[in-house]
Amino acid sequence: MLFSDTACSVNIIAPYTSNRPIRVKQAQNGFSVANFLYERMPYRSLAFWQERIQTGLITRNGVTLSANDILKAGDVLVHIILAQVEPSAPDIIPVLFEDEALIVVNKPAPLPTHAGGRYNRNSLVAILEERLNQKLYVVHRLDAVTEGIVVLAKTAQISADWANAFQNKAISKRYMALCRFINGCPDEGSTWQCDLPIGRYKSFVFCCNEEAQNPKKALTTFTLSQKIDAYFGLVACYPVSGRTHQIRLHCEAMKHPIVADTIYDGSLLEEKVLKFQNWAIALQNQFIKNEQTGSEFSLSTPAHWLQAKEFSSLYEAHLKA
Repeated sequence: MLFSDTACSVNIIAPYTSNRPIRVKQAQNGFSVANFLYERMPYRSLAFWQERIQTGLITRNGVTLSANDILKAGDVLVHIILAQVEPSAPDIIPVLFEDEALIVVNKPAPLPTHAGGRYNRNSLVAILEERLNQKLYVVHRLDAVTEGIVVLAKTAQISADWANAFQNKAISKRYMALCRFINGCPDEGSTWQCDLPIGRYKSFVFCCNEEAQNPKKALTTFTLSQKIDAYFGLVACYPVSGRTHQIRLHCEAMKHPIVADTIYDGSLLEEKVLKFQNWAIALQNQFIKNEQTGSEFSLSTPAHWLQAKEFSSLYEAHLKA
């Protein structure tokens, strides 16, 4: 884990065969197989997908395809990966609370909450279910690159109770972010908000401008918790809505991107889809409270974030390496 103060044990999964389903959406109706795959996953070249198709590793209903075959909405392709190698993930998952109903952990980063993308067995849920030998229910999610509090239910009923609390807006959350203020850090206690709608741009990248597809309302309020120096500060983030990548996008839009966030760092949209985020960003889910049950959980801000200049310099050096 980049920037960690201590050595980090990692969980490594041996290579295995993986069949990844990919559904064709209405907007991709009429695409050729090769163009569809490149549109969905542009971080791989068109030549890469053409080679996968030619070698029989892309199928539909168990039948191999050609690059120029035309797809229709609702088709489900399967991408066969003969030797799936998942990225390693942090192995130490601190437990903050556990009883017969819940387990609450401090999720390290980068580690996805559940299977998806390049991760399948190396996810928080998969690791905890194996260790506890029981099914767990995700109450809420964090981005893979975000660390902090995650609540998981041990029964379907408890999961439903928490879902009801979220629906009734009885859950309060606070995130803490280490941000780089492009126009200079404001005074401590300053507050502001961002209400730009959020929608998918392409692939795994979202945006909050005119390029957003089917944008949805979003609101985040911010308070400067601690001014570290002229350009760095700790920002308390309160998401009123819960859109994908909301805090990251709104921080970027307000010209104080989160330190170590390669994707939402002010770069052009077309550049974002070609990037991977392989390390933790300086964003932590720090506090969560369920008003219906009275239960609350909190964390302290990582101490090394206070060395903001050194933190940012390490990040910049990592990018150039």
